[in-house]
Amino acid sequence: MSEPDLNSGWLRLREILADALERPADERAAFVDAACAEDVELRAEIQSLLQAHDADSPVDRVEAAVQRLIALNDDSLLGQRVGQYRLVRVIDYGGMGAVFLAEREVGDFEQRVAIKLVRLGARTTEVVQRFLHERQILARLDHPNIARLLDGGVTDNGQPFFAMEYVEGVPIHRYCQSHQLDLPRRLALFQQICSAVHYAHQNLVVHRDLKPANILVKADGQVKLLDFGIAKLIAVGDGTVRSAATTMRWLTPEYAAPEQIRGEPITTATDIYALGLILYELLAGRRAYEWNSTAPSVIERTIVEVQPPRPSTVVTDPRLRKQLAGDLDTIILHCLHKEPARRYASAAQLAEDIERQRAGVPVRARPDTFRYRASKFVRRHRSGLAAAAAIAITLMGGIAATSWQAREATEQSRIARSERDRAKQEATKAEQVSAFLVTLFKASDPRGALGDTITARALLERGVAQLERDLAEQPLVRATLLDTIGRVYRNLGNHDRAISVWQDALALRRNALGAQHPDVGRSLLRLAMVHRQTGQHAAAEPLLEEARTIFMQQLDQPSADLATVLSSLADIHMIRFDVSQAEQLYRAAVNERRKALGNEHPDVANDLLNLGMLLLHMNPAQADSVFSAALSMQRKLLPKDHADVFRALEGLGSARARLGQLDTAETLHREALAMRRRLLGQRHGEIAFSLESLGSIAEKKKNPAAAESLYREAIEIKRENFAAGHSAIAKPLAQLAFLLHAQNRCGEAAPLLREALHIRQTTDPKIPAQITQLQKAITSCSAVH
Repeated sequence: MSEPDLNSGWLRLREILADALERPADERAAFVDAACAEDVELRAEIQSLLQAHDADSPVDRVEAAVQRLIALNDDSLLGQRVGQYRLVRVIDYGGMGAVFLAEREVGDFEQRVAIKLVRLGARTTEVVQRFLHERQILARLDHPNIARLLDGGVTDNGQPFFAMEYVEGVPIHRYCQSHQLDLPRRLALFQQICSAVHYAHQNLVVHRDLKPANILVKADGQVKLLDFGIAKLIAVGDGTVRSAATTMRWLTPEYAAPEQIRGEPITTATDIYALGLILYELLAGRRAYEWNSTAPSVIERTIVEVQPPRPSTVVTDPRLRKQLAGDLDTIILHCLHKEPARRYASAAQLAEDIERQRAGVPVRARPDTFRYRASKFVRRHRSGLAAAAAIAITLMGGIAATSWQAREATEQSRIARSERDRAKQEATKAEQVSAFLVTLFKASDPRGALGDTITARALLERGVAQLERDLAEQPLVRATLLDTIGRVYRNLGNHDRAISVWQDALALRRNALGAQHPDVGRSLLRLAMVHRQTGQHAAAEPLLEEARTIFMQQLDQPSADLATVLSSLADIHMIRFDVSQAEQLYRAAVNERRKALGNEHPDVANDLLNLGMLLLHMNPAQADSVFSAALSMQRKLLPKDHADVFRALEGLGSARARLGQLDTAETLHREALAMRRRLLGQRHGEIAFSLESLGSIAEKKKNPAAAESLYREAIEIKRENFAAGHSAIAKPLAQLAFLLHAQNRCGEAAPLLREALHIRQTTDPKIPAQITQLQKAITSCSAVH
């Protein structure tokens, strides 16, 4: 490759502009004057580019200038050979170098790649070292959501280059906008980013420049993370960190963390901060920080000192505001703490909280306000601390649901006269529900409470009494509100009161709708589930049977509710070891769910998992087939690292182990373990379950040393996550103890056997076989001594 004339006008313009953009704003004018000398036209063009750049938002300013430069078309480089590739066109351009689309010319197959070249005239020692450092970083990363390094070398004229996977995609924020993605799909894309970042962190790499422009989404929805140009290897090298001034040359201010601005050590928490900024932008539609001035001092002070507003407060769409308020607000702001130690410990923890929010369960982020703390305590079954605000948050779901019913009813009223009456009833019910809730919430207004403290339970009891008084002539409205109040009681941990309230709702529906109405069946199912939750299976079973009779009468309308009833009945029969009946019910649940939701649906896959766990001990070959079907379905329908996927992996791995396919079983369990660690972190309690399975496989493969190591790690993790004497600790204790006993290491095995026996006798006395096995091993050890 011959080096082009460095005095050509367009190349001089490009290089001077790139160098100017790397300097503080107040130094650019003097630099441009000196660099352009007497070339008035060149100086005017560069000044106009800088003005356009400053007029845009800071994160887009380089792109505005670069696009004008790319339009000049680097004809001197296009068509040239770089290694095995020929340059086709410019993809992007920055201060350090250009990125070209290139096509392979050597070999018997076609391949398109992205070639990154150090910019001619910019080959300073620092730039070249950064370029080679990026190539080293990419060489150690192999993840489906990170653009892969394919090749690298030096051109004939000494320019370092490397070839990367060519990603044909668009920045994630533009992808979300152009495809009009709803909130759940945006969160699913973001979880892919977390997976890539967590993988990089596990490989001791901090990206340090995460931003939407570096995150592309392909047409198939796969996310690809790019540009590790300023990434840092953790604990590698001399440990020094650039000064703030030097760092500011390379980072993007809009996505910089406070510690980057202050010149403090960079850690994985720096990337967590950037992830929070990206999530803020994806969900709220604007950046967390907006400033009118581009002066570095203003930008730096804002990043270091100013707390961004809650995302829910900056959106105008009422529905989106409601979706963001609460958990998503807290998750994002937890990432954006000014102090790195207060952020998520890992990208996996962040992804887990996103998954928990999507599943409707409490998130793990430490809440920042009393309102949030109160609502979370309610959901975590804590009593005494929930305030009226928490109840308001929970009950507002009833308003949203019934308002939707009203809108839906109004729409249907245009279709048929028979539907108009129902629509009117639903609209009236929604209005009455809303009016009741507004009246009830007045109790929490300090001006009306007369100084009294309104507790959660007091507010609920006041609501029940008010229902009987004010809505005596509206039984279906009362039943709807009692459903909501019952859910709150259940979340408070007051199951007895929840059952009482739901029994009242059931009676109201029976009287108003008749004993065979589907809404009566749903009330029965709700009652049965709370009985099951408290271990009262005998009380749950007749309720489920009655619900099954009701739903079975609607044979022309497939019902997901019926599938849930069948699956719940199967669980009860499994507890009684009535395996044959349980299998029949699980299979019926799968069939009904498929009729209601289609052959491929996440809920169908979950029913298959239940069936597979039953078959695992009876017919491993059939279990293998069922788990394979569930896994295939989940891989197609769910995000790559969804929690249900590793359940299927572990089930399939267990089936393969029972079939003697130990190598395949180990591979599946290791994949599940890696997925758990990406989602949950290294020391989460569920990690131990994967370690136990891998230890058992190692034993079967006659590798006792590996098995012992795995069992000990499982015990250690479970002791960290479960209270002393918890039933979960008994299994790995027994596994390790039996392994040591088989090696005649009774001195080590005996205390583990005794501890496992004590736990089993205390928590699982109905499993006599395991207790007998432990007692025999203890007797054997005593005889040896």
